[in-house]
Amino acid sequence: MRQFVFLTGDTENSILIPERMVVCVMIKRILILIILGSLLNIATFSYPKEVSFTQEDRDRLIRLEVKVEQLEKHIDQIDRRIERLENVMMWGFGLLFTTIIGLVGFVIWDRRTALAPASLHSPPIAEVLKHVGLL
Repeated sequence: MRQFVFLTGDTENSILIPERMVVCVMIKRILILIILGSLLNIATFSYPKEVSFTQEDRDRLIRLEVKVEQLEKHIDQIDRRIERLENVMMWGFGLLFTTIIGLVGFVIWDRRTALAPASLHSPPIAEVLKHVGLL
């Protein structure tokens, strides 16, 4: 005699299935869970292991340190060159501004000396120049 199992808890609206089918479905689910669990377990073993520091890594670091020291020396040389250029530019700008101020002073002095003889010979011109502020 075959045994049947209710698919739902309600006896009026449920479907009867053979008990053997229910056992097969449960076994399939258990097998799927076992397979998935073992795959996940294998995945954890596939992570790479930490590799220790090798002689090649040490040599590479030494070469890198030597190159960094060379770059630092080169940067120091460039800094010294830039400082020299800054000094030259400051002297150049100082000389330029001094020359400009000297030229303006010379123009003002020359204008007054050029107008002084004209004001001596003609008194009305001297009064106009004084009024304008040139004498």
